[in-house]
Amino acid sequence: MQALADELGKGETSALGKALPFAHCADAGQALAALEAFGVEGGDAILVKGSNSVGLGALVSALEQNKE
Repeated sequence: MQALADELGKGETSALGKALPFAHCADAGQALAALEAFGVEGGDAILVKGSNSVGLGALVSALEQNKE
């Protein structure tokens, strides 16, 4: 998936005229740090999409613990 992340990072702007932030993360801790860097705060709605076999359940649990 790193190759896909590298390709996605090449686009400077989206159809909306601004860059869309994204991060390729190895674990829930990295994902939480990336979301904080993007400005996500408690109370924001987040869609977590993907296979649970890659550990997304750990990310959801971490997000639930950091709601406030």
